[in-house]
Amino acid sequence: MFNSAGDINCKIDKVEFAEPKFAKGPNDFDVCIHGTSIADPNQGGWWRGEMSQNYGRGVKSSQTQMQITGETLVALGFSGGELSKLEEMIMGKETSFHVEESAPVIKDGKTHTYFNVKWIGGGGDKPKAISNDAMKNKLAALTATAPSAAIANEMPDVATTTTTTTPPDDGNLPF
Repeated sequence: MFNSAGDINCKIDKVEFAEPKFAKGPNDFDVCIHGTSIADPNQGGWWRGEMSQNYGRGVKSSQTQMQITGETLVALGFSGGELSKLEEMIMGKETSFHVEESAPVIKDGKTHTYFNVKWIGGGGDKPKAISNDAMKNKLAALTATAPSAAIANEMPDVATTTTTTTPPDDGNLPF
């Protein structure tokens, strides 16, 4: 169990499919991914992605839970195809688990605080900042190879340096 909130770098060490926690449809299920903190192996927890035709909330209200979960799985390294091969595709990968503290719960006369995994794989990762000097050095290196960049530390013309790639067909999955 996690004992603190924040974005925690974890290693994926278990993948399971389970009965749904919230969905009620006869064919609904959850994709469950367990991560253990890299910095503190005593901390870890489960993320549950719902596989259902229920719609998300907020900015995800136009997508089904299956689509939302699918996007997360693809971001973690799932290349599509058979979901039964998910474990071999993502096991051992390192990713961020965003953990939030729940409201205190009184149970058996005692107050308990729980820490729940809200998302994994970068949904709300805090960017790792770099200095302006590091940014300028990186930009100079990038623009040195861009054919349209005449001066280092200037953005290249995106129209002449961007390529379009058609993603491969991932079978019959809706994500």
